[in-house]
Amino acid sequence: MSAMPQLNLFYDRLSSCLLEDSLRPEKLMVEKELALETDRAFLLERKAQWMEVACPACCEKEQQPYGEKHGFTYVFCPACATAYMCLRPDEALLDIFHKQSLNYAHWGKHIFSATEAVRRERIHQQRAVYLADICRVLGIRGGDFLEVGAAYGSFCQEVAILKIFDTITVLEPRRIWPKSAAVRALP
Repeated sequence: MSAMPQLNLFYDRLSSCLLEDSLRPEKLMVEKELALETDRAFLLERKAQWMEVACPACCEKEQQPYGEKHGFTYVFCPACATAYMCLRPDEALLDIFHKQSLNYAHWGKHIFSATEAVRRERIHQQRAVYLADICRVLGIRGGDFLEVGAAYGSFCQEVAILKIFDTITVLEPRRIWPKSAAVRALP
């Protein structure tokens, strides 16, 4: 039997010890709803600027209808079974959106800062150990680690503590987090 299925026990342990309110306090989630509605309205008011895109996973242009949610249309790629949003904002509009997003600002200022300790202990530390286990099973030691969308940088900090990789690169394109990964030192 492969060692990989045994690693799936991580998710069983993780899900059994988390309470949603410890990660998403109800009061803060209620407050973020107005920010989310404002962000949706910002994008939907600019729908004329959206573009059609091929599948982001395999570049297939053929698509099938998948569904609609809050004014956003999703399609299904028959080639690789990926569901994705199409039409969608182009890169320039997304850049403007990320800089003014009230929802991202709320998460960064209120939710992530209020829950960082529990996220680090209950998610990031355990995922880093899980990653180390996978690397051990696959014989991976050293090399480079890249985390894209690192937010606070907590996960890559936990990975750095385990000294699995020679270098760790952190990419957080949204410069809205008050304690962004770009300014936090790795151990």
